[in-house]
Amino acid sequence: MWFKLTVSLIFSSRSDVLSGSYLDRLPLELIISIFSHCEWRDVVSCRSVCRGFKDLVDTHEHGIVETMLKRLEGTNISLLSRLFPPPKSRLPSHGGARRPTLQYINTLEKRHITCSELAFFLAKDAVTPLFKNGSANLSRRDIDKHKEHAVRVIQRRLVRQMYHVEHFLVNTRLQLSAALTSLAAENNSDTPPTNALLAQIYREVQAAIIAMWPDTALISTHHAFHFLVNTIRLALSPDPPHNTNDDTVCIILRCPSPLQRCLEFFHADTPSAPSRLRRQFMIDMQDEKEKADLLAHVVFGGLDRKAGKRRGTGSAGESSWNPRVSEVWFEVARCEL
Repeated sequence: MWFKLTVSLIFSSRSDVLSGSYLDRLPLELIISIFSHCEWRDVVSCRSVCRGFKDLVDTHEHGIVETMLKRLEGTNISLLSRLFPPPKSRLPSHGGARRPTLQYINTLEKRHITCSELAFFLAKDAVTPLFKNGSANLSRRDIDKHKEHAVRVIQRRLVRQMYHVEHFLVNTRLQLSAALTSLAAENNSDTPPTNALLAQIYREVQAAIIAMWPDTALISTHHAFHFLVNTIRLALSPDPPHNTNDDTVCIILRCPSPLQRCLEFFHADTPSAPSRLRRQFMIDMQDEKEKADLLAHVVFGGLDRKAGKRRGTGSAGESSWNPRVSEVWFEVARCEL
């Protein structure tokens, strides 16, 4: 706040340069340090103050954000930055190095919000039945207070586990796509790989991702996956067997933004949700299903123009490869555990 006040006192609405202010007398390193102690939104706002600030932020954006991330060491954003490193810079002068930007911080914050909201839905779904019958010794107000406290405690403990769930699902999809593309480039024949080979590549990609985690993260993420999958199963199929809609669960977990899709599912599943929200979710799910059915064809099959059909991904008689829910996480996790 003091920095914002200083800016407002020093610069008039017509200022376009830093000259004439006390900031000119400060070392550049100190100015960058001041920016790094602001929230990223404040830095974006300061960038709009004048041309001098804009040039300074644009020139030293990477240094400001790197210092900002060091200041946030130990926080949720710091953990997310280790799981999701910044993209490689496109500037030739950077040589393909990974340089964090303000947009990158914004992306990390969006991931945190998604994971936090999803953790809240899961915690609320688990806690609500425990307080459903109430208690003779507590008033309704006290019961709601205890319920809210329990939800918040579970949410705080669950949110970091959701980071690892997101990391695993997103990177599995990206690395699998890269591996299949590389395999297609090496495969000179028109024969697509078998389903067994695709399943093997899928498992190898998963194992490589899990190998980078500490054992504590693996165990907690395993519990988080159980929590997430079983909650969705119960919502889709309240009566046993609860795995009758596992195809839908698998599609949700394998889409490009899995936790965002899970969050949309819980929003649509809320009793007070408007019908348009549910319809939109069903439309999106149908679109995801079509993309999932064509995922392997995009790399290997393509369109068979002579037959007017899409070629399969496996040998003759094999159906297209689609992993089961157990193959998305549980089987590879059990092997590692």
